Amino acid sequence: LLLDVSIRSRGEEDGQTMPGLFLTLIERNELMEELDRHMIERALDWCLSARPGREVILNLSPTLGSILAPDFAPFVEGALRARQLDPGVLCLEVSEDVASALPPSAQPTVEDLSRLGCNFAVGSASCSTASRIAMRALRAQFMRISGTLVQNLLDCAASLTRVAAANKICRGTGVHTVAERVEDSSVLRRLEEIGVSYAQGLNIEDHRPLAFYG
Repeated sequence: LLLDVSIRSRGEEDGQTMPGLFLTLIERNELMEELDRHMIERALDWCLSARPGREVILNLSPTLGSILAPDFAPFVEGALRARQLDPGVLCLEVSEDVASALPPSAQPTVEDLSRLGCNFAVGSASCSTASRIAMRALRAQFMRISGTLVQNLLDCAASLTRVAAANKICRGTGVHTVAERVEDSSVLRRLEEIGVSYAQGLNIEDHRPLAFYG
């Protein structure tokens, strides 16, 4: 079970406020790195107490600032060890555009977390040369295929060709593919035929609090 973990603020009407409405304030006050660490700890706390009955991987998206912080890898290692959790439970996602241009100063963090056993994912991958560069930079175990490509899969031969070719390369190197924004059963069937590993979208599962899973 691959769970994509994001944050919501409490709202007045439906109990949630979308991230865009409060993250601007977090960024303005330079609290994004602190928020990243808070999310990781909360997600790991859930994983420690939950009993979902199957293997779980928590996918979170830290900011580049967090990855560049020299104490980020020790923080992650300490958080996992304090809870006696397998590092493989954690997957850190970095968008393709950031990962493909990752500065050398980020490599120690990537290497340390990879050696520890954490997973990395390339986010919003375009199934292009940039995707392969990003995968190598992160030593990625997952590649999340851009929702734009996925939604055009049945109507655009070029999108289908790119997704199929990228999936073949990924599977050949042991990288799992994740199709984003799958909102049509016909698209889901085509992805299954191609051999994409995972699919995400409102047609499959709505946004839910972690507590829903255990």
